[in-house]
Formats: sequence, C-alpha cells, structure tokens
Amino acid sequence: LNKQIEKATKLLKEQNRVLEEKNANIQVLLDATMEGIVITENFIIKSVNKSALKIAGFDNENEVIGKNLLSLLGTPNDVQKVTKQIKENEMEPYEVIGKKKDGSTYIALAQGKNLIIDGKKLRVSTFIDLTATKEKDKLIFQQSKMAAMGEMIGNIAHQWRQPLNALSLYISNCQLDYEFGDLTQEKMEEFQNKSNELIQKMSQTINDFRNSLSPNKKKEKFSILKIIED
Repeated sequence: LNKQIEKATKLLKEQNRVLEEKNANIQVLLDATMEGIVITENFIIKSVNKSALKIAGFDNENEVIGKNLLSLLGTPNDVQKVTKQIKENEMEPYEVIGKKKDGSTYIALAQGKNLIIDGKKLRVSTFIDLTATKEKDKLIFQQSKMAAMGEMIGNIAHQWRQPLNALSLYISNCQLDYEFGDLTQEKMEEFQNKSNELIQKMSQTINDFRNSLSPNKKKEKFSILKIIED
C-alpha cells in the first residue's frame, strides 16, 4: 500500500511539474507578443502579460491582478463601451481610451472573446497602443493642411500680382494728375471704377480658390475663351 501511495505521489508530482512547465511556456509565449493581453473574470483581472503592463505603465502584475478592468479606462463612455463588449461577447476590434498607472491616458485598439475554462467564464482581451500612431496621423494631416494652404496662398499671390501692379499704376497716374492740376471729376470717377473692378477681381480670385477646395462641386458650363481673356 505504501509503495502504491509513493508511486501515486511521484506520478502526481510529475504531472504537476509538466503542468507548471506548460504554464510557464504559455506565459513565455504571451509575454513575447507585442499585444497587451488581459484575462478577466466578471471584470476582475486574473492575469496579464508583460506588454499589457508596459502599455498601462505598471511595474509588475501584482499591481493589477485583482483590480476591476473598468477602473483602468479613461472615461465613463469607455466604461460603457467595454461593458457592452464583454456582456454581449462582441469580438469586433474597437477603439478605447485606457488609463495608465500615473493617471495619464492612451488610445488603444482592443478586441476580446469570452471563453469557458474549467467551468469559469473568462474574457481574454488583447489591445495595442495607438497613441503614437494617432499623433503621427495628426502631424501628417496638419503638415498636409499647411502645405495645401501654402500652395493656395502662393497661387492667390500669383493671381494678385498683375492687378496689384495695375492698381499701383492707377494710383501713380492719379497722383501725377493731381500734381499737374489735371485731376478732374471725370478722371476721379474713372480711377474709382477701374480700382473697384480690380479689387472685385482680386476678391473673386479668393472665392475661386476656396470653391476649388469644396468637396461638393456641381458641373457648370463655362467659356474657355472668356477664362483665357480674364
């Protein structure tokens, strides 16, 4: 009987050793991924990998295990979103704002799945930090907007150069007429009309470029000859 007990004990120890080795290997695989992985039961964190700790700014798993997953979210809206994802077992990726250990926030792309393991209902969630990507996208968009604005201002300046020169010439002629005593009411009206015409064309130039950037443009007939003459 003692030999049977001893044999059974050795077998049990060997099985435990193999199980621990497998668990260790699984943990190594989980820690090797770039994605953060969090396993929860009824929203309570049961396990995390190193990437999850790094993204959320924690030093070790003891700081997060036992915490409510919802306490690590940035806003009440994110709490509602994650709660819905878990309760309805939705598996589509979604964006959520996470809260780090120091209270700062980050944007994450998350995805999860509900599983039954050893009779327990667990949620396996994975997520990646999108903050840097979002900042790069924002910077690229800003640079693109500034480049487009610079190009448009350059085009307007090019279109304004000729009417500005003409307007400067009208002003000089008006000043010369005044100095030689030739400035009549008729010449003043001519100066005013021509100046207003140039100013209207310059104003129209701004509208033309603004309309060219409008996404909702209707097809309109126009005279190529008139455009060239203008």
